Amino acid sequence: MIELMSADAARRETQKVIDAKTEDILIEIATKIQDSIRKGDFFCYINKPLSADLKTILCENGYTVNDASNQFDGCCIKIGWK
Repeated sequence: MIELMSADAARRETQKVIDAKTEDILIEIATKIQDSIRKGDFFCYINKPLSADLKTILCENGYTVNDASNQFDGCCIKIGWK
């Protein structure tokens, strides 16, 4: 018989996955920011949706976060620092 995971354990495991994904996206964003800085730009784009938590983290660090999506490119977020 299969032992069912408790809801508390399931919440903890889910949060671990969310935290790992958040960290991966933050690493990707940091890399894009550094690449843009080297180009002399004050913005970069990321082509994936950002969670409210990620937007909050960026805004708390002084970045602007704007939806730049369109019907041709799909999801696109502009992150600026000017």
